[in-house]
Amino acid sequence: NNLVDWVTWDSYSSSTTSTPANTYGRFYNLLTSLTDSTHAFTSKAWGLGEWGDCKTPDQNHVYSYYDQAKQALDSNTFPQIKLYMIFDDNANTGGMGCMTEYTASNTLDPTEQQHYNAFADDPLLH
Repeated sequence: NNLVDWVTWDSYSSSTTSTPANTYGRFYNLLTSLTDSTHAFTSKAWGLGEWGDCKTPDQNHVYSYYDQAKQALDSNTFPQIKLYMIFDDNANTGGMGCMTEYTASNTLDPTEQQHYNAFADDPLLH
């Protein structure tokens, strides 16, 4: 407990059934349930070291995933999470699809960027 300041993990939407609850929320709930005097997880700040969507072919679902993340933030569903570090990189096997303005098939999609920006511009993150 005295050697850890932050607890972070990576979480990605990867299918049309992905939601914040069943991606990062699942591990969030596990850490909460495993907290005890030896493992005081809830005494630390938590963060998503990487999150986003790289592979889901249904863009409407990708939009919804970012919208659901904003709803979860606004309703304080995951109050322990203090860091949301989006994965936005094309220098990996995901290609351009891992960038917040591109589809999984590497096509420019400004609408996806708008949905992500609505999350990132949330006053609770500033």
